[in-house]
Amino acid sequence: MKILITGTASANGYLEEVLNYSKMDYTYGELGDVNEQIQVILFQWPEELVRWSYPSSTILDELEQQILTLKKRCKLVGIIHNLKPHVYKGINHDRLFNLVNDNLDDFVHFGNFSKSYFETLYPNANHVYLNHSLYRNTLPKFKMDEARKELKVKEDKKIIIVPGKVRTKKEQALIFKAARILKSKGVHLVVLRMKKELISDNFKGYYMLKKIFNFSKMNKVWFNYKTRDLNTTFFSERLSNRSLALWLSASNAVWIARDNILNSGVFYLSLTYGKPILGPNSGNINEHLVNVNGVVFNSTESEHLKGSFDDLISVMNNWKAKNLEQYEPENIAIQFDQLLIDSCQT
Repeated sequence: MKILITGTASANGYLEEVLNYSKMDYTYGELGDVNEQIQVILFQWPEELVRWSYPSSTILDELEQQILTLKKRCKLVGIIHNLKPHVYKGINHDRLFNLVNDNLDDFVHFGNFSKSYFETLYPNANHVYLNHSLYRNTLPKFKMDEARKELKVKEDKKIIIVPGKVRTKKEQALIFKAARILKSKGVHLVVLRMKKELISDNFKGYYMLKKIFNFSKMNKVWFNYKTRDLNTTFFSERLSNRSLALWLSASNAVWIARDNILNSGVFYLSLTYGKPILGPNSGNINEHLVNVNGVVFNSTESEHLKGSFDDLISVMNNWKAKNLEQYEPENIAIQFDQLLIDSCQT
């Protein structure tokens, strides 16, 4: 069976982990590359169809006709990463998101939360729950002492890392709150990707004032002042895979520093490296945290966060994941292959 995956191989690496063990014939490409040999078109992010740009109405009209034509001879399968567009710059991103989902024959979900959500919206489609896989082949692994030696981190230092990109001011405020809590507990927080700025460019008159004020310099000064007393290390740019792997290997635990998400690749990275995880009671992630014996936080209020970090710190030295086999890529590949076989037989 030949399957076309829209777009290109993702830096996320999830799908490649599964494809390593699949018996199907996969290729990446655009909808225009579909030929008579292709039986299934696999979508991950609808935005890939327009190369992550903002599509015009004309482009969407053409895309709609293309999808409707292909739907007559191919099965359309979508892997659901988000409840809404991953990138949003206007109503045409909504239309693109809905255009793909409206025509899917099969939805692949990473948890019961999104499965229930989309079953309500698309009751006539087939909805399947398949776990997101671990990252067994994506990143290298190091022994903790070797990683710490290379990173120049003391062996006895307690480290909690935040691997995911900090995207919003709300998440940034949560980071600062947690850093103050962890400092009082003698734990060093390492934030692997967060802009070192505190002034948003999303206010009226920003570009006019930019001609007068050096916002970049102001941001740096203010950020340094704001974080001067925090026992925290910040990285502003995306780390290389090797650097990310070193920090994962060197850490004592991982924190998913978001309070409202559907899925999180950070969860599966942490699980791959055998690190205890603290994450939110949100979306699909909550059920997986419970399934693997992770720690869940239900509120971002200071007192609750303190208790959640206490729970995480208490298991840092003897934590062991449960049900790990459910996330192994070779097991998920078998299930994924069967889904595609079943889809083509209906």
